[in-house]
Amino acid sequence: MRIGEIGYTKFGTPMKIIREVDRIYVEAEFQDYHKIHKITTYRNFKIGQIKNPYDRSVCKVGYTGDGKYKTHQTIMDKKTHDAWEKMIKRCYKEDERNMHPAYANCYVSDVWHDFQNFSEWYNENYYEIGKERMHIDKDILYKNNNFYSPETCLIVPQRINAMFIRQFNPQNLPNGIRQIDSGEFTAMYNTDNLGTFDTIEEAMNVYNGEKWNHIKNVAEEYKPVIPDKLYLALCNWIPDDTIRHFN
Repeated sequence: MRIGEIGYTKFGTPMKIIREVDRIYVEAEFQDYHKIHKITTYRNFKIGQIKNPYDRSVCKVGYTGDGKYKTHQTIMDKKTHDAWEKMIKRCYKEDERNMHPAYANCYVSDVWHDFQNFSEWYNENYYEIGKERMHIDKDILYKNNNFYSPETCLIVPQRINAMFIRQFNPQNLPNGIRQIDSGEFTAMYNTDNLGTFDTIEEAMNVYNGEKWNHIKNVAEEYKPVIPDKLYLALCNWIPDDTIRHFN
């Protein structure tokens, strides 16, 4: 009799055989809070090749959950799962954090550790603009935010998202600002050199003015095709406080 036999998934979750279906198949119950049942071959049970939707299979953080949202059945499923997985890896996978230091202190809301919850938000808020790639942005609603959550994030076209990406600066200065050998500061926005300045405050004032004009122009260009919440957030953008954030 195999009923009562204990095995483990490859993520270490205990499971117990509660019924023998026939000589090949058994019904197993995962021994966690959710008590999900799965029918599988006895062989797969023995080697742990049975998926528990509540195993934290992505960076020991994310799990697919048990619900209506699937990971790969439709194009939208794949798009949603890809966005969710990339978001979690960006925050919790060591080599990703090393490659992109700006994400070193970022984390994801517990609610979004569950793919089902993320999928519900993503499907309700997703839209497309031509062939542009759509990104999850956490910095537009709340400046210098490190927290991915339903309350802090927006879905935005790649072009808008790029305006708010924090670039790693080895001098620990704001985006676009560099200190040169003379002790002065240079400011550059995109590929435009904005000049050389005696103080970081002067450089930042010019940089912020250039950035604000760019954001304002892009907001008006996209106004007919983006959500009002995003448009208003762009219009209400406020420059960084240089001293508070960077000194």
